[in-house]
Amino acid sequence: MLELRRLIDWMMALPKELELVFNSEIQRYQEQRAIPYVTSFERFAIAKTQRENIIEILETRFGAVPPALVEDLNQIYNIEILKRLFKQVITIESIEEFQQAVAQGKAEDAEEEFRESY
Repeated sequence: MLELRRLIDWMMALPKELELVFNSEIQRYQEQRAIPYVTSFERFAIAKTQRENIIEILETRFGAVPPALVEDLNQIYNIEILKRLFKQVITIESIEEFQQAVAQGKAEDAEEEFRESY
């Protein structure tokens, strides 16, 4: 978050009143989130790692993973959905059952992306 503040400060000088409002909003945001800000690059890397781990577990448990399943999994970017799928892949009974879970996760991810775009 400090880097974001530095970037904005470097890009433009805010009037003192707006700077106070901005700093107040940043602080409120950080308190609400209670976690450090994660950049889009970090989120991408986290999601990629989660997907790779899921595929590795699938290969260990079930052997070959259908390419269509890998393709569907690679279209999920929401880290919370991927965390849920990671937990499911450990306990799921069959690869077909996991394909259904991935399809549901993919639909949820697309719906969330749609909501965020409006």
